[in-house]
Amino acid sequence: MAERETHPSARPGDLRDLSIRCGVFAVLVVGLSNLLVSPGFHEVVMPPLQNAIAQISGGLLAAFGLEPHVEGQLIRMQGGAVRVTQVCSGLDMWVCLASAFIVLRTPLRQKLLAIAAAFAAVSIVNLLRVVGLASVVGRSPELFDWSHYYFWPGVILVSTVVILISGMQRVTDRAADGSG
Repeated sequence: MAERETHPSARPGDLRDLSIRCGVFAVLVVGLSNLLVSPGFHEVVMPPLQNAIAQISGGLLAAFGLEPHVEGQLIRMQGGAVRVTQVCSGLDMWVCLASAFIVLRTPLRQKLLAIAAAFAAVSIVNLLRVVGLASVVGRSPELFDWSHYYFWPGVILVSTVVILISGMQRVTDRAADGSG
């Protein structure tokens, strides 16, 4: 009778550990996502964040030679306007990434560094999205719906996966090296 070969890194408790980590991940995503839509967070934290995203995006658009007019969360361009909503904050994307990094089997310092790096990366991708959408409104308004509903969701999805994989690789490499 042939013996079953197992991968050197496989251990008897791995499936149980993976199940627990997946459960914790799901609880974190649901819990933190609910926090994002709670009345206090939605009314106190989100408006200043949305205004800041609109202001920064307006500044970037002006740097590229466009003429945005920013009023609160609204970015007006010659062809129309873009409103920075709660979904435009990128926090939902960051919640998923942060939750994934929290459940990794790595030291707390690596987790915190990965979460901070993910926040920075998500912020950059999100600003590119808002600037891109406002630019489309200003230059080719007929392409706005396609850009908003098809192009940018794809970019956000791919960016999330790339950030997750590169972050996990860096965190686990540092944990294996013992460096921090």
